[in-house]
Amino acid sequence: MTATADPPLVTVVIPTWNRLALLRHAVASVVAQGYSAWELVVVDDGSTDGTVAWVKSLGDARIRVVELAHCAHVGRLRNAGVRAGSGELVAFLDSDDAWLPGKLEAQVAAMRATGARWCYGRYEVMDADGQPAPRRAGEFRARSGPIARDLLLDRADVFVGTLLVERTLFEEAGGFSEDPRVRRREDWELHVRLAMRADALALDQPLARVRNHGTRTTAEMGEPYTITLATYDAFLATDPPAGLARLARRGRAVHLADAGAEQLVRGAWARAVGMFGRALLGGAPPGHWARAFVRGARARLQRGR
Repeated sequence: MTATADPPLVTVVIPTWNRLALLRHAVASVVAQGYSAWELVVVDDGSTDGTVAWVKSLGDARIRVVELAHCAHVGRLRNAGVRAGSGELVAFLDSDDAWLPGKLEAQVAAMRATGARWCYGRYEVMDADGQPAPRRAGEFRARSGPIARDLLLDRADVFVGTLLVERTLFEEAGGFSEDPRVRRREDWELHVRLAMRADALALDQPLARVRNHGTRTTAEMGEPYTITLATYDAFLATDPPAGLARLARRGRAVHLADAGAEQLVRGAWARAVGMFGRALLGGAPPGHWARAFVRGARARLQRGR
């Protein structure tokens, strides 16, 4: 990013659906930022809990709401928010999460100093009540530079709530997938496409908090690995370079094995067998394949007792 005399405007996008109590916390964390050159677009997915009226009642010219008919597709909502804004930089925050103080200030300064076109950082976890909670997904892997391969190999960890990206790069990458089948890891798929076009800048400091609660969108997905297959398909449909496509196909095969385990648990034997077979043919490591099979079979047996 080229340094300019004036601080660049940041368009902040918050998609939401019937989460007014949590949305208040998310919006407050944006308003509390020391960096003041921002506009906030709340994209409402047909809420019925008074969300639209509350946003309009804030009386802050920097905050506005975009009203959409319910579609339950976060990629479409985020893209609509970006289109409604005009900032040189774009940032995202889910309505059940929150930013930490100094988030925007640190990232804008780092991008200006290095010329990076996109930036991300560490995050913390909080419980449903906003209290600190343990992180269960392993340690943050701060990787800067060309990280497309690292993302495909799950060696880099980018949380969308810490993403700050040039609008032009976001548009060059095509924005979030609006494929109706892509309902999980849509942010990961975008991050790979960003990384194909520009080196990343990772800040080894916490920038946001993720709220771990029972009504998270990901928590409500009963077959996460099966659902993720469509995300790999969407990425492969963008015709990535051969080396990255090969890694994506391998990742898809690994998810096929895990999806087969999910189907075993459900008792969908024919579907499970098909997935396990395609996983092996697709290059899933035999050890992972075997562990997935055993895990699914054991869970099915326990369920049947």
